[in-house]
Amino acid sequence: MKSQEWQVFMDAHVQRMTKQELEKKTGNTTKEAQSTLDTAEQIFRMQAELDAERAEKVSLQAQLAAEKAQSAAEKARLAAEKIEEIGMWQAELDTERAEQVSMRTQLASKEAQLAEVVEKIGKLQTDLDTERAEKVSLQTQSAEKDEQLQELQANTAHALPTPAPQQPAVSQPAFPVSADQIPGFLHVRLERWYGHYRHTAFSAIDNAFLTGCCKVMLVGVKPPLLAERTNEEFPALMQDLRDAYIEKKSPFWFACQEIHNFSAITTMQESLDELPASLGYFSTGDRQVIIISCPDDSFRQVRETILTHNKGAAAAGLNKVFTAWSTAGDVYSQQARWDGMSSE
Repeated sequence: MKSQEWQVFMDAHVQRMTKQELEKKTGNTTKEAQSTLDTAEQIFRMQAELDAERAEKVSLQAQLAAEKAQSAAEKARLAAEKIEEIGMWQAELDTERAEQVSMRTQLASKEAQLAEVVEKIGKLQTDLDTERAEKVSLQTQSAEKDEQLQELQANTAHALPTPAPQQPAVSQPAFPVSADQIPGFLHVRLERWYGHYRHTAFSAIDNAFLTGCCKVMLVGVKPPLLAERTNEEFPALMQDLRDAYIEKKSPFWFACQEIHNFSAITTMQESLDELPASLGYFSTGDRQVIIISCPDDSFRQVRETILTHNKGAAAAGLNKVFTAWSTAGDVYSQQARWDGMSSE
């Protein structure tokens, strides 16, 4: 090969090598550029995503702040409502406490009044017990006097004529009597009026039980000393009541069955002055008072006492009082206009 051709070959080879080198460098540059572009794009995308996340975070923070502000406002509103509600409760509580204090004051006052009333009742009860004890003592003395009088009557009966049977006479006032004024024996059961009187009294007792009461108090108004029939009718009726129970008759028995116990009936004699108080005392609860004996000269006053008691009984929580006594004005057998007349 000639030097000229060699030179041409070498130049061509150099050019070729140079071109390859350039092409190689150009390719590397392109790859680097592409890589740089890819990195830049990736960085841009990441920056965009980061900006978006930051914006979302800012939005969330703003939303959270708004919610916190709203929550704070709601809490403030609820707190204000609670404070107002607590204030109302406190006011109601204060009012109730004031009312309780007032009620306690009133209760203390009423308890003090009640204590005074109880004390007065105690004193009255003591006085009443004393009066009753005195009354029992007087009744005992009176019974002793009656026994002495009966003995005296028995001793003088043979010297005095027996009075003819007659209707109850007007009683005489009590005053010291001489021996010639003491009456003889008087058997009221032999007189025509007594049987009717006993039936009236027994029927009144049965009717009293039919009103629903459980106890009956038979009261006799204490007669004067010389009121013969009034003094005799009360103890005679007590004896007949005992016999009626023993013999299983009315008002204790009905159709061979015991309907009232003998202990359900109690008796007493009371003075005219003490009668209103006794009627009030023995007319409470399930007790019924029947006045079965009264002297003639006290009829009007006793009737007025009963009427006054019965008018105020309902308001006072008391039971009404009934009567079953005998008077000279009662219409007994053979005393009515048509009694004893035969039919034509």
